[in-house]
Amino acid sequence: MKSRLKWFLTLLIGFSLQFAYSQERTIKGTVSEGPMPLPGANVIVKETKKTAVTDFDGNYSIQAATGQTLVFSFTGLATQEIKVGNASTINVTMKESAEILQDVVIDYGFVNTSKNKVNSATAVISGKELEKFSSVVSIDNALQGKVAGVQVVAASGRPGQAARVVIRGVNGPDGSSNPLYVVDGIYMNATEMTAINPADIETQVVLKDAASAALYGSRGGNGVIVITTKKGREGRTSFSINSSYGRSERVDDNFAVMNARQYLALGEKYRAAGITSIPARTPQQQAILIANGTSWENEIFREGTIRSTQFQVTSADADTNFLASFVTDSNDGLVRPWNGQERLTGRIKVDQKLKHGMFVGANVAMSYQSDDRPRESFNVLSPVFTAYGSVPIIPVFQTNDDGTLVRDANGNPLYNSAGLPNNFSYFDIYDNYFITTRQFRIFGGVNAGVNDLFIKGLNFKSEWSANYNRAVSETFVVPGSNIASAFGVATGSKDDAGSDDLEFTWINTLSYSKTFAEKHEIAVTLFTELNQGNTYSYSLGSTGYPNSFLQVQSLGGTPVEASTDRSDFLFTGGGINFNYSYDNRYSVTLATRRDGSSFFGVDRRYGNFPAISLGWNIINEKFMQGSKIFDNLKLRVSYGESGVITGIGQTYPTTNVIFPTYNNLNGAAPSLNYSSPTLGWASRISRNVGVEMSFLKRRLNIVADYFYDTRSDFYFADNLPVEGGSYGRTINAGKFLNRGFEVTMDATILKAKDFSWNIYGNITTIDNEIQDINGLEFLPDTNGDTRNVVGNTLNNYFLVRYAGVNPANGEPLYLTADGEVTNRYDANDAVILDGKSPIPTYYGGFGTSINYKNFDVSADFAYQGGNYIYNVAELVLTDPSNYANQNMRVEAANFWTTPGQTNVLPNPINTNGTIRPIEGTDQFLQKGDFIRFRTLNIGYTFGKETFGKFPIDKFRVYFQGQNLHTWTNFKGDPEVGFMGLESTATLPGSAYRWAYPNAKIMSFGIQLNF
Repeated sequence: MKSRLKWFLTLLIGFSLQFAYSQERTIKGTVSEGPMPLPGANVIVKETKKTAVTDFDGNYSIQAATGQTLVFSFTGLATQEIKVGNASTINVTMKESAEILQDVVIDYGFVNTSKNKVNSATAVISGKELEKFSSVVSIDNALQGKVAGVQVVAASGRPGQAARVVIRGVNGPDGSSNPLYVVDGIYMNATEMTAINPADIETQVVLKDAASAALYGSRGGNGVIVITTKKGREGRTSFSINSSYGRSERVDDNFAVMNARQYLALGEKYRAAGITSIPARTPQQQAILIANGTSWENEIFREGTIRSTQFQVTSADADTNFLASFVTDSNDGLVRPWNGQERLTGRIKVDQKLKHGMFVGANVAMSYQSDDRPRESFNVLSPVFTAYGSVPIIPVFQTNDDGTLVRDANGNPLYNSAGLPNNFSYFDIYDNYFITTRQFRIFGGVNAGVNDLFIKGLNFKSEWSANYNRAVSETFVVPGSNIASAFGVATGSKDDAGSDDLEFTWINTLSYSKTFAEKHEIAVTLFTELNQGNTYSYSLGSTGYPNSFLQVQSLGGTPVEASTDRSDFLFTGGGINFNYSYDNRYSVTLATRRDGSSFFGVDRRYGNFPAISLGWNIINEKFMQGSKIFDNLKLRVSYGESGVITGIGQTYPTTNVIFPTYNNLNGAAPSLNYSSPTLGWASRISRNVGVEMSFLKRRLNIVADYFYDTRSDFYFADNLPVEGGSYGRTINAGKFLNRGFEVTMDATILKAKDFSWNIYGNITTIDNEIQDINGLEFLPDTNGDTRNVVGNTLNNYFLVRYAGVNPANGEPLYLTADGEVTNRYDANDAVILDGKSPIPTYYGGFGTSINYKNFDVSADFAYQGGNYIYNVAELVLTDPSNYANQNMRVEAANFWTTPGQTNVLPNPINTNGTIRPIEGTDQFLQKGDFIRFRTLNIGYTFGKETFGKFPIDKFRVYFQGQNLHTWTNFKGDPEVGFMGLESTATLPGSAYRWAYPNAKIMSFGIQLNF
């Protein structure tokens, strides 16, 4: 009887449970982190896999039955499980978990490693940081001030121009530095990074030392930036639209050129000083010139317009992850009347899980961009030089004596050229001289693999990727124009150039991970890599064109050039990465890679690149339990070797062949550059000691590193004398070191209900020393004003020293090489200026962010200093010998006129009555220290409740400002990458001249998620 009763009760309970489970109802609630709502948290019904995501205010709603379990999760916070009872409202407060925070997975490209096992110098930048910048800002520019050890300088302000990025110091005396970029496994260079849509990026991982970059072996010597693009969030399909409109203008020049009145006054002052070649003008003549004068800055520089629209859709479930994005943006630029840049980018990314642990994926992106490229030369072809250097009393158009415009037969006003540099009108040049470029890029790859192959934890993956670039450039000179005559092609000319670049990579990885006895963890990755590329380029030219509107080579009357070129390369490599950790306290990573490259000689074609790193999680030791000071404390030590290929081209032929012409006949001949069988990789050996600390429940976090990098065997030109035929080769020679400290700090100052305030900052100090230059005392002078000497820092300035003005007569004074004062300038008196180099000795960034309810504000600053810049622009625009045909800076009027004067420019007249030019000395060598207000973001977000039944998750309106102000004593823009992109032979950062100006950008936008 009792057994039957038990059976009946069991059956009754079963039916009751079944009935309860079948009666689903709506469960609502709020998920928060402390006092703040937590948007984007996942809520899953464990038994049915139903999902929901919290809105901006942390609210969720999901169907569940009594007895089922709700799982609440969010990255970086501890997952919670709550069983559904009778209540229809379940509120959850998520808590930080030290274990989860340390177990964040970092993608290194070849391997994924949890943060607590990272023993080398790395930094992770989230894609959210890129949202602070306009989409026209390249990804590398957006890194400025964000990462300790990474110096970022805008190479030029021209739209679409990539930045100059230096990780822990330059690689060689030539200033080469650009790191390797890896985007979802695809190798890319700095120029190609302009094709990446910033909104697609999930994370950027900067590998700073050789231990972290060891897996990239022969190409990791300048550091590596690994970029991973976004994926969909499991359990939902979401759409995002981000549209912005902005205006741009020049950053503050920190100097002024003269207007017409000031220019004429300077002429009178020069005449009074004794320069008789300047014509005397009556007050009436001066008044006419002033009235008809021109502000060439206003005529050439303008406010630019920036437009951007981004669309992205993501979708994901347990098996499929999908992303598609599209962006169109344009940037008019700052120079009238050039068109700037227009760009289209798109991406499709799909990952699919199959049966039996198998998976496949595809990721394809494309970009098309077109841009005008105004010249950045030191002549009237450059709009920047014209804007600053054109005489302000010269009008844009020719005028009659009565002030009316002179017109051509068609009634069009004629440009004025008399009195301008080289007697050319910039606008006349623009109307008759066209330079345009177009670039199409498609890059992506496919992958496939299987997890738990044969045994649990054994995974295999094969990835094939390709990167194709097609670039086209056209230059046309209109027949019959003034510029055509100046170029010696009165009948007009057309030049076409272009290239096809294809690079593909095939990587196979086999990895195994396992935990033994709950405390021992191992992870092993074996990989092979094949990387191959080829480039085909062409150049065509002809003269003799019938008109200005049919700009094709087939109409050219006289072909003058037709050439093609081809090059290719091959990399092969393979290696192993081994990681062991014990009890989450001690960890060691061993890595080695062997590479072979067609770039190098037969005797040194292969290289080995080992690395080791050790980590000690001190916080997990028993003696640290219950610590009231530290929440995290970790010590890291690493050593690694890597290679550098920057600055080397293909050298595998025994003798390179060129194809010259002689007497209009084509021929072939050996190149003056011949191959060296012993040429190999430049080498970097990196040593790093770092510590990570957290305090006050992780509200204060500090990371500090000391690095000591030895660079050796950099690429050195070894030329034979003229008597030997002037042949030359590239060899490995030299040695120098970079060393310094890095400190990063972030802190939560205040975190309360509806309000939070955070700050961050980082600083890098760095110095270097040349230890060997192929046995020479110094490197032969190839960069004009700098020189490399053993025992000194890289690229010390090498100049004659200026000793001021003789107060008695206004003569300029100089120091001889022996330090004696003289009034005679002699270029042979140039000396090394110790401690004065274009390389900064410190740099970094700092910023803050504040959130109050639905408002958010953030500000970021970047800085650098300890470097010197040769101000060529100031020298040219204060030199009295240039007055007759160019404008001057206002400082030019501050010259010696009366005995006893000091701190002025020299007397503009020599004792023989001739104009005294200003000589190139350290008079114009100025400190390049600056702090730049890099970004300001202000936004307000409307939550889901604002829109009622409309399926809108978030609607944000925002303001973005970039390069808003610069604090500096430098008389120009101190953020100098190059003098101008046509002066790349000059060391980066060493001189300020006529580069395209950097832009201050202010934009407004909206972001809609649904």
